[in-house]
Amino acid sequence: MDDANNRQNIDDFTLPSKATLPRRPRSGSAAETQPSALGVAQSPTPSAPLLLQHFFEGAVDLDKELTARFTGMPLMSVIRVRQFNGKVRSGAALMAAQDGSASLLVEVDAANHSLTFTYTLSGMLAHSFHVGGLSDMDRTHWLEPMRRETGEIAFLWNQSRWENDYVICAAHKHFTNMFAFSTMRMQAAARLTTDVSRKFTDWITTHW
Repeated sequence: MDDANNRQNIDDFTLPSKATLPRRPRSGSAAETQPSALGVAQSPTPSAPLLLQHFFEGAVDLDKELTARFTGMPLMSVIRVRQFNGKVRSGAALMAAQDGSASLLVEVDAANHSLTFTYTLSGMLAHSFHVGGLSDMDRTHWLEPMRRETGEIAFLWNQSRWENDYVICAAHKHFTNMFAFSTMRMQAAARLTTDVSRKFTDWITTHW
């Protein structure tokens, strides 16, 4: 990818490192019922998706597992943002591949801080994932690992966790993986360049 072209377009509208895994709590400990630093219960529950159960047990590197399932993720190297200041205050960030073959549109409602992620392939097929009901703690638990860029898992979900749409991210030094999951059994994935990822997190912070 041409870095010079990427920087010019941004102004307009591999293998991951091993993720940090939570320790499995001892039986009967308080950690089984208290939220962890990731905002999730550390002990697996039967209702959780199977892969998440393995992750909570510390049995898998979640980022590596998801990357293996989404080989050849499109690289989002261009970002354009818009602001809407009508009665309903909102913003939109459009991230796209250099050749326009794929895009990721993120819309934020400034009033309730909800987000809608729309993954589009070849300008024809798209699927949206809505993440709402986010508390200050939910937003912080996602933003902090995104800014650290150490490859740790960043969950973007509310207290209902996997019972509604949610997003799983892993920000590395040179790229960020962004996976989305829907209760309709739809999934999507995209990879962001470091520059796009940083611009996106800076932009979303202004609406949160």
